[in-house]
Amino acid sequence: MKTVHVAVCDDEKKALSIISASVEAVFSEEGVETEIATCLSPMQLLEHMNHTDYDLIFLDICMSEMDGIELGRKITAAGGSSSIVFVSSRMDRMYDTFAIQPFGFVRKGNFMDDINEVIHRYIEQEKKPKEAQTVHFRDRQGEIITVNIDKLRYIECYKNVQEIHICGNEIKKIYSRMEILEETLKKYGFIRTHKGYLVNCKYIKRFDSKKVTLLTGEELPIGRSRYHEAMDGYMSYIGTHGILLG
Repeated sequence: MKTVHVAVCDDEKKALSIISASVEAVFSEEGVETEIATCLSPMQLLEHMNHTDYDLIFLDICMSEMDGIELGRKITAAGGSSSIVFVSSRMDRMYDTFAIQPFGFVRKGNFMDDINEVIHRYIEQEKKPKEAQTVHFRDRQGEIITVNIDKLRYIECYKNVQEIHICGNEIKKIYSRMEILEETLKKYGFIRTHKGYLVNCKYIKRFDSKKVTLLTGEELPIGRSRYHEAMDGYMSYIGTHGILLG
């Protein structure tokens, strides 16, 4: 298994040291090498992420500079592929993290058991063969457009033209049918919220009867006739990709 690049962010030095040392020890016991960056502030982590891609990020929730959940939203909205794990004694905040779909939640009161479970699950996941995480579309000229699934937020349809909205405010026009796109993208966690919208569940922050709000702040409509099916799809995604409770 390749070296795992890990970042740990906690604004308390003692906690930062304990978490990073424990993460390194558990990976080492499994024969997996790590490179671990420790950050005493959210801004320090965001700065590191400008030039380093992390596989696994451990975030404390209660930090003075920026709430760890808000930091997680920023990381996810940037379109990276990092797996996020929250570390906290605040069990009342656990459900606030669901919209980010973190890889796990480590309870400080059950620290070693939870950290072992999360890391062993991560190792098992990485050992499994991965499906290609790119999809291919055609533009009007017939040219192939290749897009990373993790960076595709949603697709918006205007008659026979679709606009794919990609992280970084990039928009590309393609020519297809929403029914075909819906069937193709369903396995990647996309749901049809409206006749004109296909949305990546990874980016949904809030889901109500009239709209979905994305981590970017964008609001997209939910068709009245599609609400229940869309909600079922979203809950199924949460169940598959959300927090594994111990």
